[in-house]
Amino acid sequence: LKRVVGHDALTGLGTRDTTATRLGNLQSAALSTSACAVLCVGVDELTNINAAFTHTVGDRVIAAVASRLVAVTGNPDRVGRGSGNELFVLVPDLEAGADAAVIAERIRIACHDVFSVGTAQVKASVSIGIATGHRETDPEKLLRDASVALQQAKAHGHDRAEFIDGGVADEARSRLLMEQGIRDGLSRGEFVPH
Repeated sequence: LKRVVGHDALTGLGTRDTTATRLGNLQSAALSTSACAVLCVGVDELTNINAAFTHTVGDRVIAAVASRLVAVTGNPDRVGRGSGNELFVLVPDLEAGADAAVIAERIRIACHDVFSVGTAQVKASVSIGIATGHRETDPEKLLRDASVALQQAKAHGHDRAEFIDGGVADEARSRLLMEQGIRDGLSRGEFVPH
């Protein structure tokens, strides 16, 4: 693939930064009453696919899934690549945030398949995290929340879609702050063993 600044070399899709910018532009152009959603799509069992075949096969599966996402959305500018096996789908102008589940189901079905990669036949599925917002929602927050929702979906099984549970994001933030506080306290000698 030709390398283009702001685009992922494997899939040709926009990078996370490019995707955040595109999301912000879509939000600015949206009607103030419409909802938007970000879907974070991850290939299930990618580590096992890499181990059973090779990382090259795993990369080709990611690229094939990315192509399916573009086919479902009909617009490559609405699909982007995050880190690892995360792919983002931008869904602007929804009547209600819950409508994003319909699109997630279309994606889940389109990606539940056997992918032919060279001589390998790889059965794959995807999990999807869904975050919804509105015109004023920070694009980076939506991308983060969709990524957290993907981790929730994977933790509850595979081949499924889940909306972000705000409590999970809050819990992760609290845990991070507590760990930082403990490290700081240890470095300042504020803890005494008993």
